[in-house]
Amino acid sequence: MFKSLNIAMKLVLSVALIVIVGMALLILIISNQVSSSIEYEAKSTISQASQSYANYMQGVLNESVALTKATAHSINQTLKEKDKVNIYVLEALFKNIFDSNSHSSYAFLYLEDTSILLDDLEFIDKRYKSADDSFGIVYFDDDLTQVGHVKSMQFSERFKNLPVVDKIKKSVKEANRNAIYFDMPMKLDFGRGEFLGINMAMALFDKKGKFYRCFGLYF
Repeated sequence: MFKSLNIAMKLVLSVALIVIVGMALLILIISNQVSSSIEYEAKSTISQASQSYANYMQGVLNESVALTKATAHSINQTLKEKDKVNIYVLEALFKNIFDSNSHSSYAFLYLEDTSILLDDLEFIDKRYKSADDSFGIVYFDDDLTQVGHVKSMQFSERFKNLPVVDKIKKSVKEANRNAIYFDMPMKLDFGRGEFLGINMAMALFDKKGKFYRCFGLYF
């Protein structure tokens, strides 16, 4: 059929075929370039977002570490200078520094040996004693965006049995007041809803270097 066409028609069809093939190739090339460009932009955006989030989390971690150390060092210094301490002094040190943290939702202070306290445990706040008569103070921050929203809650055995507490008990061999301990991220529920958190804690010592358990934060 193509042979029966005159030369003019053959030229028209040939040019038309070349144009169609050329357009198809051009569309294919452009599509590949656009796809590569979109993929590159997507990877770049994800990389930038990841880096930004990593920087944010680094800041969160640094702040929490600094405040955990500041609180533990303040309490340790108080215990180092005195044979016994009033519970309200511990409360003030503990609560005020915790309130300045804009990322930590919970903070706890656990004392296995309460002989360093001046107070009669029969008359202290019942929230500071667990069902098994263990002593500890727990605070939670009701509003991380503002100061003044820290509230106390009932101390329970779940704080005493946290993995980070067990890690400290097994690791502490001397009065190392600078070591900070971490848990792996885990899901927890302290009675106010489940959350994914990381716990960091430090050991507390008396003036003779005796280990009295720990202070920790969850964020």
